[in-house]
Amino acid sequence: MSAEPPPLETLALTCPHCGGAFQVRSEYRGLQVACPLCQQAIEVPVASGVVPPPPPQAQSQPLDRVAGVEPAGEPPPEARWGLADSTPATPVEVPAEPEPEPAPPRELTREERQRLRRRFRIAVAVLAAIVLAIALSLLLRVG
Repeated sequence: MSAEPPPLETLALTCPHCGGAFQVRSEYRGLQVACPLCQQAIEVPVASGVVPPPPPQAQSQPLDRVAGVEPAGEPPPEARWGLADSTPATPVEVPAEPEPEPAPPRELTREERQRLRRRFRIAVAVLAAIVLAIALSLLLRVG
């Protein structure tokens, strides 16, 4: 008594780039795969990919078509749709678009440079005053 794994569900896809038909395992839903014919990336739809039925034929079909028998010399429907010998698609990683480079910094005007220098000098003077105050408080405690 051997338990056989359930058959893999496949989805039939048509490449929007080359028009080639192929099958993909349902586990690839929501991912991108490479078309086995043109190697372009195709997104596998998340919803079930049911193959649309062939267009309805005229009411007056030959008897062998109605009976489900294919005429001699004509391939079976799977081969006509490109599904009979299709190779399975393989998932492909699409590289993310690189981040755009930041714009180079603009040149500062003369007034902006002078304003920055003044602010820097003030910050240095405040810092020096704090250090001097701390040093004096330490000297007064010791002495």
